[in-house]
Amino acid sequence: MWLSYSQETGDDPQPVRHEAWKYLHGQVDLAGQTFFLLDAKWYQAKGDYLSNLKRDFLEEVFEAREPIYLGEDIGLLDWTQASEGAYNTAQAGKAGFYPR
Repeated sequence: MWLSYSQETGDDPQPVRHEAWKYLHGQVDLAGQTFFLLDAKWYQAKGDYLSNLKRDFLEEVFEAREPIYLGEDIGLLDWTQASEGAYNTAQAGKAGFYPR
C-alpha cells in the first residue's frame, strides 16, 4: 500500500510516494508476546510494561545521581481544543515549542 500526493510548490508539482506501513503505529499480541510498531520499527515488550515504566520513572526521577524532574511549569496549554491536532497546533505557537 502506498500514499501518494503532489506538492503544490513551483510551476511543476512532482508526485510524492511513500510506503503506507511506515506511517502506521500499533500493538500486536502474538503467542503470548506483545510487539509494538513505532516509526517503521518493531519492538518486543519484555515483562510487564506498566511495572517497567513505573520502575524506570522512579529510578530516573528519585534515585539517579542526576535526577530528571521538572523544576518549573513547562507551559502546556489547558485542554480547551476539540481535537489533539488543534491542541498541538495551538501549543506549537507558544514560545519554547517547535512549530509544526
